[in-house]
Amino acid sequence: MRNSTIAAVNNDMLITYRMATLTLLACAIYATLTTMAWAGSPMGDVLCDVVEMITQGNLGRALATLGIIIVGVGASIGKVSWGLAMTVAVGIAVTIRAPVVLNSLLGVGTSC
Repeated sequence: MRNSTIAAVNNDMLITYRMATLTLLACAIYATLTTMAWAGSPMGDVLCDVVEMITQGNLGRALATLGIIIVGVGASIGKVSWGLAMTVAVGIAVTIRAPVVLNSLLGVGTSC
């Protein structure tokens, strides 16, 4: 009986150590990736270009307009619920205004 209790405690400690190790590893990876993102890496530049095309360019406006038209027509003929139509509209608004929210949270000029 005593040996099984000790084995259970050791197993719980092993799981705790593994979780702590994984948490520390995740924090280290996050810190490294955050530092690399602020350093102006080529991948970060590409992602910033994509974000700018979607949020500030004509591509984002065209996709948002098509999305609203398609979902609106679907809601009008009863194929799509009005709740989904409102969700799409709110999602588009959040996507388009994301850089403004980022600038207000992190400070002016921190977006791409």
